[in-house]
Amino acid sequence: MLTSIMGSDSTAPVFVHSDILPIVSNYNIDIRTLIGDKELEAVLMRRIVDQLRTHVDGRDLWMPGYNYMFCRDGVYDINQSVCEVGSLPEFFRLNVANWRTAVPVFSITGIGNAPDYHLDHTRIDPFSVFSDYHQLVARNGVILFYGAEFSPTFIHYIERIYRSGPIYRYDKFFSGVVIDGHKVTNTTLIYHVIPKGMVIKYDMPKLFTDLVSAGVLHRLPTEFQPCFAIEARGMLEFCIQQLDIDPLYFLTELSKNMV
Repeated sequence: MLTSIMGSDSTAPVFVHSDILPIVSNYNIDIRTLIGDKELEAVLMRRIVDQLRTHVDGRDLWMPGYNYMFCRDGVYDINQSVCEVGSLPEFFRLNVANWRTAVPVFSITGIGNAPDYHLDHTRIDPFSVFSDYHQLVARNGVILFYGAEFSPTFIHYIERIYRSGPIYRYDKFFSGVVIDGHKVTNTTLIYHVIPKGMVIKYDMPKLFTDLVSAGVLHRLPTEFQPCFAIEARGMLEFCIQQLDIDPLYFLTELSKNMV
C-alpha cells in the first residue's frame, strides 16, 4: 500500500507513531477488556504488527523506544528500560525488534538494518546530524502515523539542524550511564529544552494542513483512521522553506507572541 501511494524507495525504513485505540475500535474490542486480558492483548498486538508490515509492504520498521527516566536517575538500559510511549511500541520492543539504539530518552527500536552512523556514546545529541532522525532522512525514510494524530518527534530534528536552532530552546546536559548487557558507558545527553516557566505550544493542526495542501503528507486508505504518511526528506525540505520565512513557523500565535 505505502509504495503504490507514495512511490517511495521500497528499501527505505518506516518510522511509526502509533495509537491502538482507533485500531482496537475497528476490531470492536473494548479497550478496558484488552487491558484486563494479557493473552488477548498479546494476540491483538501481534495481529496489528502483522497488519502494519503488510501496509508498509514489508519494509524495515522503526518505532520509538522512548524512556524518560534517564533525566531522573541517569540510567538507560538498552535491554531493560521500558518504552513509555504506548503498548504497541513496548510489545514491538520486546517481541519483534532485533535492535535498539543506545540513545537515552529518545531511543529507537527496529527490524531490519539499524542506523549505521558512528555515534560518540560519551556525548549524545538525539536530534543532531549524527542522530537516528538524520539517518531516516539519509535513507529516504517515511514517517507513518498509524492510528496516531499528527505530532512527529521529527520536528525537533528539524529545529535542531536549522541554522543555530530555535531561540525558544537551549541545551541542558544530563550525565549518566548507558547499559548494554555487561557493558557500561558513561555518557552525557544533550537535551534541547524550553526555558522553565515558558509554555510553548506547536501549531500541529496548521502544520498538518500545510503539509497536506503541499501534497507532502498523504492519507492511507486503511480500515481505521487516522493513518497518514510523509517522507522525512520531503517534510524537512518543506519545513526549512517555511522557517526561512518565519523562524517561529512551528508555534501557535500565542506562543509566538510569548517568544
